[in-house]
Amino acid sequence: MGQDTLQERLEKKVFGMAEMRTRQAEVMDLVSNHYETVFLRDNKRCACSRSAMLLHPDLCEVLLSRWEYAPLVEEKQGRTVITLKEIGARGQGADKGEALGLLVEDVLDQTKAYFSEMDLHARLPETKNRYPWYLKILNCLSVEEVIKTINLESLLGD
Repeated sequence: MGQDTLQERLEKKVFGMAEMRTRQAEVMDLVSNHYETVFLRDNKRCACSRSAMLLHPDLCEVLLSRWEYAPLVEEKQGRTVITLKEIGARGQGADKGEALGLLVEDVLDQTKAYFSEMDLHARLPETKNRYPWYLKILNCLSVEEVIKTINLESLLGD
């Protein structure tokens, strides 16, 4: 029986540190091209190191599939208001297009802020449960994908 390739060993989670040191460039290439960083934080046991959890994008999508956004679209005093209660994001405009644009901007700003202060949010009861919601946004590669992820595709044609 032949030896597993490096990618097969990464997928099986069988990987020694000595091999990591000798094949670091190859490992980093595989990780950066086939896996996504999901969680990165300081290691509390050792102040000089950081911890990361890496997942294949397909697995990440499966794990996050149960968190479905349910946007609320309302007409208030001649203005359209779109709210995502899951993360408290909101967009308000003269029409649906303007409200959608402002909502997406708010969602992206909140996602950036959430992950820039991840250690804080992981400890706060009111925000720690929002991690999977923000992670779905973080994994989007375009504004169109964000709109699809937050279930607002139907508003694009209006």
